[in-house]
Amino acid sequence: MKTKELTFFEGNLEEAPVTMSSREIASLTGKRHDNVLRDCDKLNESYESLGLLKIQESTYEAENGHTYREFRLTRMQCFDLMTGYSRELRIKVNRRWEELKKKESTQYPTSYANALRRLAAVVEQNEQQQKRLDEAAQWYSIKR
Repeated sequence: MKTKELTFFEGNLEEAPVTMSSREIASLTGKRHDNVLRDCDKLNESYESLGLLKIQESTYEAENGHTYREFRLTRMQCFDLMTGYSRELRIKVNRRWEELKKKESTQYPTSYANALRRLAAVVEQNEQQQKRLDEAAQWYSIKR
């Protein structure tokens, strides 16, 4: 299967999908960032084999002036990552996503074009979720 990769978002911030950084996940869960990066790399390998969008990788500049890599995870990617972690850690991250969701829900598109872009993003996300559900149902039926 051909792998789809997310590209860096260019445009208005209001149109950008809400994401959480791997550094924030490390902070919330008490895990070392390098371990979260490793888990994201492994998750991307799985996404690649399933033909799903990979987690967006970016960089940040630390206080010491060095540039390091990080991942920007969508809500679904974050859930995929967190299912491998403990209940307590999943709860912390789930609560943070609720905060992000509330913040996003108060941001309204400023133009018709922006509203259409936001709608297209939601439709695409729904299609990806449906595809995952269909694949899980197919996998489950094979295992039975």
